[in-house]
Amino acid sequence: MVDRDEIGTFLEILRMALGDLDRYRSSITREQLDQDRDVRLLIEYALLRALTATYDIARIWAPPPQSEWEGRSRYGEGFEEMVKAGLLTQDLSVRREINSWA
Repeated sequence: MVDRDEIGTFLEILRMALGDLDRYRSSITREQLDQDRDVRLLIEYALLRALTATYDIARIWAPPPQSEWEGRSRYGEGFEEMVKAGLLTQDLSVRREINSWA
């Protein structure tokens, strides 16, 4: 059974992260992004929040039957399990940019 409150929490996190990214897009120039590490970290954090919230929504909403990926301590492992379950494409999961930090 889907826990609507838990999904609602992650949807709110996703909404806020996307709002942050939209706000940054309208106020941060490419030059600032290239030259200011703090600006890049702000954007990376918002992207991380959006990505992890999306992962958690998928984990709750459409877990594969007899999933081995529930309770994984690393998001990278969870992404790999989502590929096995057909929830993600292989090319997205194998990107080391995602798996290396998770």
